[in-house]
Amino acid sequence: MSERISRLYPAHALDRHEYEPRAERAITLVELVIAAYPDPELYTTAEAFARFNHDDLDAMTLDELDRERWRARARWAYDEQPSRWLYDRLMRLDALAARHRRTSR
Repeated sequence: MSERISRLYPAHALDRHEYEPRAERAITLVELVIAAYPDPELYTTAEAFARFNHDDLDAMTLDELDRERWRARARWAYDEQPSRWLYDRLMRLDALAARHRRTSR
């Protein structure tokens, strides 16, 4: 508020929070990581349905499984209350990656 305007009113008559633009809330790293690897919405698309049921994992190569494991682990590391789906996803990803490694030897 400019000095000229503030002198026209008694002290504390104008509340700056009512008329000044508010700063946008900062997005945290935790929010970004969780948003980058969300739980799939079951009935939105066929791909989301397959992902929800982990049916997409069988078609992944070992490299794709490893990348997916990194994404899931990052979410698990930052999410204070990970979903049951995420736990299931991690277990299936680890088991399938281990199976791929055994068969590729």
